[in-house]
Amino acid sequence: MARARVPCLLMQFVFFSAVTASIASGSSGLNITADVDSAVVVVDGVVAGNVPLRLDGLAAGLYQIRILHPDLESWVSPVILDSVRLVDGEIRNLDYRFMRNTFIMTDPSGAEVIVGNRVVGVTPVVIESRDEDSLMQVRMHGFTAASVNPRLAERGVVMIRMERAAGDPGEMPHTVPELEERSTLPLILSGASSILAGGFSVYFKDQADQLYREYLLTGDPAKLAETRKLDSVAGIALGASEIYFALFSYLLLSY
Repeated sequence: MARARVPCLLMQFVFFSAVTASIASGSSGLNITADVDSAVVVVDGVVAGNVPLRLDGLAAGLYQIRILHPDLESWVSPVILDSVRLVDGEIRNLDYRFMRNTFIMTDPSGAEVIVGNRVVGVTPVVIESRDEDSLMQVRMHGFTAASVNPRLAERGVVMIRMERAAGDPGEMPHTVPELEERSTLPLILSGASSILAGGFSVYFKDQADQLYREYLLTGDPAKLAETRKLDSVAGIALGASEIYFALFSYLLLSY
């Protein structure tokens, strides 16, 4: 067991040595904060830490910055992208605010989503908002309006069953319509697509991890560039998998 840990510890040492060498070479610095605690800061493709974060000893130049929401596994978690050019001796304060993504579904679908006095979409819909505490409202003719609190969303997803308004004669049919037989094909396709996209995500992430280990050992920048490409593909596949899964869940609940 001790022998198996030696290569892993060596790789970690090489990784953190590379990070230290890349940032501890100048007199500039960054103070990074965000409105979400423990958001992950990535500088030039290297995880630098969590906010609030101070980076000293930076060389003058251009830095690519990504701020990731702590809930990295949720497809609705937003990503902040920024680029900062520092001059020698400059200390830059950066404060970021996340757009909050909320995926709202209703049963039945087709309800209007209201923010303030404005209709921002029709369910199912993804709503972006900077204010986590802002209440939204869903309404549909013949049904009782319902409130949506983005803070109560489970990993960014809200499912609301609309209740028929009491005493609404406009929605009371004179005859009971026959139920139409619904095809299960969309349910099957969405479920299969979720599984397939998830498999692609795992495959490309595994390939990216292997290339990154090779990069740590060889220092070949081409392997690092290929690693980033595969990481991006894996992330897109994961997002697609979760979208298809959300659609699958919605269809399953509506049958």
